[in-house]
Amino acid sequence: MKTCVVTCTGARWGMFALCKRWVERQTKKPDCWIVSTDTGEPLPPDVEATHVAIPACPKAIGRLPTGRAMWALHQALEKVPHNHSVVVMEDDDWYSERHVEEAVAQLASHPVIQIDRPWRHFLPVNRFSRGPSASPNFTHKFVPGIASFRWEMIETVRESLLDGAATSIPISFYESDTVVSIKGVGHGLEGRAGATSRHIPNHPKTLRGLIDKDHSEFRARIGAIDAQAYLDLLL
Repeated sequence: MKTCVVTCTGARWGMFALCKRWVERQTKKPDCWIVSTDTGEPLPPDVEATHVAIPACPKAIGRLPTGRAMWALHQALEKVPHNHSVVVMEDDDWYSERHVEEAVAQLASHPVIQIDRPWRHFLPVNRFSRGPSASPNFTHKFVPGIASFRWEMIETVRESLLDGAATSIPISFYESDTVVSIKGVGHGLEGRAGATSRHIPNHPKTLRGLIDKDHSEFRARIGAIDAQAYLDLLL
């Protein structure tokens, strides 16, 4: 199965440099990598990827809760080569070296897959949590950074991204530790803030997380070297 990693970024080059590291170390090397930017910036010269410059987001879509992010992915997916399955690797999340390999194994049985109960670390406030990304049925939220899908599902995904909730995608959920969501970018962690305001330091969702004194839980989860690479980006 040929695979294409898709990453959307822009004004988050410190985080993107880590994403590049995670993409390049995959045990199953992707056949291509598409990187989109919505700020008009070119890619760094050391990035071997297809660059997609995202056009301005339509106002009606931009008003949706995560509209700008969904628009960027919608546009990037148009450039995926024929017969390549898609593995979305977001610019701010951590991915183990087994992520693409495990996603491809899951795609052998399911057209759209998504990790259930991912770990999330709110680095600027030393907190973490784990919980479902969405309910395991066909009517709940599609979360790009922990999802992968076959070539034949690309148009279904693209159309659904623009409905505000992406509720028409038939997702199969699986348990995995190959992704850890990194929260706090733009709110104490270097880079432009993400698509929602639900991860600001004083948001109830953030404050419900367990305390991770000295980031020891974070270091244990992804390894000391990878963890320090993120902690070095704390402002």
